[in-house]
Amino acid sequence: MRTLLLNVAVFATATTAVAAATPNLAHYQLDTSSFAAATSDATTSSTVGNVAVDTPLGLVIGTNEDPRFANSNGNNNVDAFLGLQFGIIPSRFSKSRTSTTQDDYTYQPGVRQANGSTGAPYIDATNFGPYCYQAIDNMPFYQDQEQSEDCLYLNIWRPKGTNPQSELSVMVLIGNGFNVQGAPQPPSWGHNLAREENVMVISINYRLGVFGFMATDDEGSNGMNGVDDQSTY
Repeated sequence: MRTLLLNVAVFATATTAVAAATPNLAHYQLDTSSFAAATSDATTSSTVGNVAVDTPLGLVIGTNEDPRFANSNGNNNVDAFLGLQFGIIPSRFSKSRTSTTQDDYTYQPGVRQANGSTGAPYIDATNFGPYCYQAIDNMPFYQDQEQSEDCLYLNIWRPKGTNPQSELSVMVLIGNGFNVQGAPQPPSWGHNLAREENVMVISINYRLGVFGFMATDDEGSNGMNGVDDQSTY
């Protein structure tokens, strides 16, 4: 796993209050060694989620109230951070690169507070990113999902209430499907593992079919882009 500004290790660590004031995002980009994440109620910054993590990129807001991840009793008990971009595909069939700058992310404006201040800008991590292009025959989970060539996104589930003493193990799921199909569909969501086994679960996308495994010249260039995408993570 390479060292990214969006370093997934921060999602397994510290909990503190989220400042309502707008942070200096340049600080987060420079201070890539500071992985003590901040998690808390995110209502001071966002209307879309309720749990926040302070990363080298700034504030990332997810949710622990997504009904898709509730158990049979209706309890959630997991924090979910979805659709976080980890790689950039500069052009079709080209090798991906790691997302390394704030320009690679879209920040939502913070919520205006009653006292006139503005909450911190944040990355919205409450919905899955687009799936990589693939045939969806006999795959009902994908019918209503966006597909795109820009599809290098990861998802994180962790037990609700994770704190600095949790010392979670991390499980990374790279979906199967014989390199032509696959994405974080319901059977491979990580919420059950996170909730029942007390681990942090990460799932990633990678390019499939011709986009990920078609050689573009006689030397075989780009024929392993789908594997390279996994290395980019």
